[in-house]
Amino acid sequence: MTTVPVHNALRPFQRRAALIAFFSGTLVFAAIAILASRSLRRIESDTAAVDHTRIVLAHLMAARRQVDAAEGSWSGYVITDDRSERDRYGRAERAMREEVESLRTLTKDNAGQRSDVDLLSGDVDAWRATLRAFVADHRAADR
Repeated sequence: MTTVPVHNALRPFQRRAALIAFFSGTLVFAAIAILASRSLRRIESDTAAVDHTRIVLAHLMAARRQVDAAEGSWSGYVITDDRSERDRYGRAERAMREEVESLRTLTKDNAGQRSDVDLLSGDVDAWRATLRAFVADHRAADR
């Protein structure tokens, strides 16, 4: 009777265990890779959203600066009757309209933001109409 050494009898079991461990490790690695990839895509998406928000805020601040410039030049024109102030007012008014249009373009994918820009645009238009009326009254009073 031949006896099989114990270490040879365990070989098929060890081989199966090694294969199971290898495939299990591969599956765990693949799952981690998929989760990491999803996380990276989410981070990229979040970063893009933050960048977009910063751009929108920059345009809002630029629009506010143009409002301030227009008010200052309007006041300067009314007080001094200096034509260069009136021209500066016109440039600020055009720049303000351009900023609002930029905001409109930047927010076209978000209905809530778009309605806020529409409200802002209406407020800016009303403000510009008021300033134009004051400038027109000032011109009429000078004649």
